[in-house]
Amino acid sequence: MRITWIFATLAVLLLLLCGVAFYYMGRNAGVTLYIAEGLLAAAIILIAIFYTRVNRPLHALSQGVDMLRGQEFNSRLRHVGQYEVDRVVDAFNPLIESLHRRSVELAEHNHLFNSVVENSPMGVVLTDPQGRVILRNQAAEKMPAAVTADVTPGNSKIVKITPQEIYRVSCDTFMRDGYPHYVYTIVLLTDEIAAAERRGYNSVIRLMAHEVNNTAGAVASTIEVIQDNPALIPDEQEALSASVESMQHLSSFVNRLAQVARLPEPQIRPGSLRDLLSNMRPVLESICSQHHAALSITLPDDDVIAPIDAPMLEQAIVNIVKNAAESPSTTLVTITLHALAQPVRAAALSGPWILEISDNGQGISPEQATHLFTPFFTTKPGGQGIGLTMVAHTLRGHHFHFALATEAQITTFTITP
Repeated sequence: MRITWIFATLAVLLLLLCGVAFYYMGRNAGVTLYIAEGLLAAAIILIAIFYTRVNRPLHALSQGVDMLRGQEFNSRLRHVGQYEVDRVVDAFNPLIESLHRRSVELAEHNHLFNSVVENSPMGVVLTDPQGRVILRNQAAEKMPAAVTADVTPGNSKIVKITPQEIYRVSCDTFMRDGYPHYVYTIVLLTDEIAAAERRGYNSVIRLMAHEVNNTAGAVASTIEVIQDNPALIPDEQEALSASVESMQHLSSFVNRLAQVARLPEPQIRPGSLRDLLSNMRPVLESICSQHHAALSITLPDDDVIAPIDAPMLEQAIVNIVKNAAESPSTTLVTITLHALAQPVRAAALSGPWILEISDNGQGISPEQATHLFTPFFTTKPGGQGIGLTMVAHTLRGHHFHFALATEAQITTFTITP
């Protein structure tokens, strides 16, 4: 029962009691009646004062509880000039001020945390005890969902989705609502691994080029001096000429390897992919005809503008088409540029455009697929394993996604932004 009703009930009972007493006392009216009436008036006044004194602290407490319940940490209680109430106010206001400061700090920390997580290049995924995802930041949205599979709490694991998608995944546990939840941090290692590989083979190539060119140059000079000897018979002259030619081939091969170590970074600027492919048609047709393969190019009606280094991307496309045409049994090489609004066969890769270069040749085995884009790895007799390495460097420099796979006897090199 509320305190107001208690006091009202008490006042009514008191008045009834006094009324009964006055009834019996009225028969003998005198000084006693007046004294009783005075005492009754004084009692009523004291009850009103007592009610006010008791109700004010209770009202202040009620206001404070309502403010806490509604989390109105900006509001404060006022002094009313009553000692007991003012003590409540003096105790409550510093408490609510402290809660206000803590709530502001917590909101700022949460905003900072959310901003850091959302804008981090590292993927972050939070899951509940049942494995349901409750948070996934922007970087994680671009990563395969299967990357967190089979990673147990407290451990890290290297996960290779494709030769171009290698991730380090770590899992930790945190408590929320009394239950363990899981946070996965995902780091893309492909660029780091590619950079480490490039530093390694660059050092080897530079050292090898230096030694081979010096040795080959000295041997070729010596042979040329010997060739000037008129006493040599024709067979000896022919053997020496063949040796000089072999030295030149060796130097040429080493110089081509050195080109990999000297690849520049792309100079990116907006360019038309449709115009680039259209202008390359004669060159690509010539490459395909040399290997008895036909070329088909399909371009969209709308132009496709992308940030590219046109010369480097052109050389990369030439290498891709050359590899496709040189594949055993290839009779047709198809180049298709998909604009945003067009239906796309490779639906797993999304973007404003997709470039596909396909061939109907022998294809790539699963074992070979694991070594694609590895420097000096090749499946062609006499191949040097340089072409796809240069292609991968160019596409990574453009920050493009790319994949090479065989499906339904069609091998497709896919490039997306």
